[in-house]
Amino acid sequence: IKMNSLNELKEILTSLSIHQNENRRPCQQPLTKVFEYLRDHTDLYDIIEGKDENFVENRLLDCFNQFPKRDLPKLAKEKEARIKAENEARIKAENEARIKADNEVRIKAENDARIKAENDAAQQASDVNSTKQAELSEPAEKMLKDLKIRRKYRFLILKIAGEEVLPDSTGPPSAGPKHLESALPFTDCRYCIYDQEYVTSDGRKASRLFFITWLPHNATPLSKMAYVHSKVAVRKRMDGLFDVSANSFSDILSAMGLEEEESELDDS
Repeated sequence: IKMNSLNELKEILTSLSIHQNENRRPCQQPLTKVFEYLRDHTDLYDIIEGKDENFVENRLLDCFNQFPKRDLPKLAKEKEARIKAENEARIKAENEARIKADNEVRIKAENDARIKAENDAAQQASDVNSTKQAELSEPAEKMLKDLKIRRKYRFLILKIAGEEVLPDSTGPPSAGPKHLESALPFTDCRYCIYDQEYVTSDGRKASRLFFITWLPHNATPLSKMAYVHSKVAVRKRMDGLFDVSANSFSDILSAMGLEEEESELDDS
């Protein structure tokens, strides 16, 4: 008997399972299971090819009855467990891929935002550097002389307006550091000239002028750059002043040597 396909082998098995002799042990497994087993053992083709019918019948029945008996409920559970494991692995892989994609999107967005911020800052710096430095206006010069020569003010606060530096506010001679702190804005920059009175080591009264560049933390980068950019042009009109750059009012007190004095006043 020469078999050309597994279907022919299945037909032979079907015929044998129906016409078994009384002395032979009946089949113990469904034909489909035997067929699956034989399908995985294709060397049977070589064994039975060209043999007579009786040999083939005995060989196939031996193989048929020797087919391993399996616990079908157990097989079903094993299959269910295998499918579950495959599904869990697939879901895990999908979740990991989604998390990776989300992270890549987030990192790209953060990088884009950072690059944009850097480009904006660079453009602002370029705009500031390309503009003309603000010059001290005539009203500001007059009030500065009143402060330096006549001691008309305790402090003079100046602000940049376009290409000019204009007076913003003043403090009377009776004002002190607390008044200056109240007059300075905490979201924008300013220039300030402060007249500090003090007593020398030999008991004489004296005074000294401070030029303060006020650059608070809450001011915009553009405002800070504008005041730093114009400082040289403004400062050259003011000789004999002590230079102070401050980000907080404590920087001003420290530069004037008033930190300990203010601390004692607070304690009292």
